[in-house]
Amino acid sequence: RDLHSFPTRRSSDLQIIAANSSAALAFQNPGDATDVLAALGSDRRVLAACLYDAKGKVFAQYPAQSPSSGFPEPAGVSGYRNGFLEIFCPVEQDGRRLGTVYLRSDLSILTDRYKAYSLLSLVIVSVSFLMALFLARLLRGELVTPLLALARTARQVSEKSDFTLRARRFGSDELGVLTDDFNQMLARLQTQAQALRDSEANYREIFQKANDGILINDPENPDRPILDMNEIGRA
Repeated sequence: RDLHSFPTRRSSDLQIIAANSSAALAFQNPGDATDVLAALGSDRRVLAACLYDAKGKVFAQYPAQSPSSGFPEPAGVSGYRNGFLEIFCPVEQDGRRLGTVYLRSDLSILTDRYKAYSLLSLVIVSVSFLMALFLARLLRGELVTPLLALARTARQVSEKSDFTLRARRFGSDELGVLTDDFNQMLARLQTQAQALRDSEANYREIFQKANDGILINDPENPDRPILDMNEIGRA
């Protein structure tokens, strides 16, 4: 597998080691190569590393006392094996291959990355939940409050038969338009109710002031045959 398909930090470290080891291989200086590999000691996750020469022999190793027999063939393929991450990186200079750097690391680098991804996912989910909660509260104020106001006004109109009441308008959106339509309906009902009252008043005035007695009866209702009469009719 390609070196860059593995964790970026680990592959980058190995490429730096390879670049710094080229001179030691070119001049056949095992001491310098050992010093370069010793820089890996600052990373507790590195278990072992070595530098192969062009012939595939172990030229230097880390830790320095590690037996050469404990390292794989230099032509190995990078990958995850036996619970470890193994990476091979060529050492080149002026287009000429001088050797290979090998590194064996535990999988805590992946565990750390998974932990970081998990933490990032948790943060994203938490932020999304808080945003959803915030939007729900915001929408509750923008949607529920106008609807409750409409319902409250409709209930008062039904209980009191008072068509002079009007619902409060909270905005210019669809709910605002709905509130306007509701108030216009109340206005029309108010006009019709007033016209009905005026017509009733006119009728009563004519009925009472008539020069002749007027009696309205209901022959189909023997219990209450007389429905209404004017003053002259009573006389």
